[in-house]
Amino acid sequence: MKKQLTLLSILLFSFSGLSNLSAQELPQPSSAAEIHQRVGLTDFTLIYSRPNVKGRAIFGDLVPFSDVWRAGANAATSIEFNSDIELNGNKVSAGKYAIYITPEKDSWTIVLNTNWDTWGANGYDEANNVASFTASVNTTDNMTETFTIGFNSVLADNAVLSFTWANVNVNVDLVASSTEQAMANINEKLEELDGAFGTYNSIAKFYLENEDKENALKYSLMSVESKEKFWNVKTLSEAYAANGDFKNAIKTAEKSLEMSEAAEYKPYIKMNKENLAKWKEMK
Repeated sequence: MKKQLTLLSILLFSFSGLSNLSAQELPQPSSAAEIHQRVGLTDFTLIYSRPNVKGRAIFGDLVPFSDVWRAGANAATSIEFNSDIELNGNKVSAGKYAIYITPEKDSWTIVLNTNWDTWGANGYDEANNVASFTASVNTTDNMTETFTIGFNSVLADNAVLSFTWANVNVNVDLVASSTEQAMANINEKLEELDGAFGTYNSIAKFYLENEDKENALKYSLMSVESKEKFWNVKTLSEAYAANGDFKNAIKTAEKSLEMSEAAEYKPYIKMNKENLAKWKEMK
């Protein structure tokens, strides 16, 4: 009886050890990556696994031409964004999607698919595609050992979604327009902060950057009329200049320069002097 209990104890211990071992997290040959990027006012989350070349031939061999590929390793690559976007001119609604790629020698067909929670390309169904487009393949002399997806050239509402591995690079133009959301934010802030000179100045600068000169001047005047600061007076001078009123632009810039000098704030002293020199030639 004692021997039987001892044997039972050994077996239970062994099974317990095996269970614990199977529950351990072990390193994967292809490392996991998670990327967060904001473009305009849109937040992106990209999750994928990154296989390595390891001396192998990749495209046309390890990753066959004309076959659907998971855009990485292990689970399907997923991308999530909280506003509508465009990829190579294709409109895609906000949501979470799997990225699948069908590579060819000179171009890739890239699709976004609603079935993102799957392993590899096993769950791929063309019926679930929400966008499909082609992108040109660029070959390089530089070898990229680890498969890399990244957001490059992030400028205002635009970026490039880049896929790089081995000697291949593929770029996808990405547009995440923020104008509509920005306008909604402006209107909401105006309702909350009636008469807030700082908010009006921020709105004026937004309109200046987007070449809406009438609204830039309107909100610049509202800001300065509420309270004068060297920085919002400078914005008003630039709004006058945008509207071709260089006489008032110079007069207002001189006032901002005087206020900047009194505040001993060198960046605005420099910018006002540069604006004055430029506008006096246009007068």
